[in-house]
Amino acid sequence: RPMELAYLPDGYEQTGEYQKETEVFARYILTFENAEGGVFSVEQQMTDRLDVSFGDMTGYTLEHPVIQGAEAELYCKEEAEDTLLLWTAGAYIMEICGTLPKEETVKVAENITWE
Repeated sequence: RPMELAYLPDGYEQTGEYQKETEVFARYILTFENAEGGVFSVEQQMTDRLDVSFGDMTGYTLEHPVIQGAEAELYCKEEAEDTLLLWTAGAYIMEICGTLPKEETVKVAENITWE
């Protein structure tokens, strides 16, 4: 089931939607932008193999907030307002990345629903 966002930060609008499904893989991505050039995406994956590479994470801090009962990994670069949040929700691997402050990133994650 595709996710729904029950919370969007002020000024952001959905700008894209992408869905792909194969026998071993399902991916659903929503993208958002605001008038000031802020961007973020929310990705929902269902897969039996997690293949995530982040590149150089030098300068990022790592925190472990709890999102809907699951421990998450929140990578944050404060001066750039650059965040990456990863967690599992049932059979899904969830990811939010973009130019949101970490508090807003966590709030978006806590308000994802599956109807």
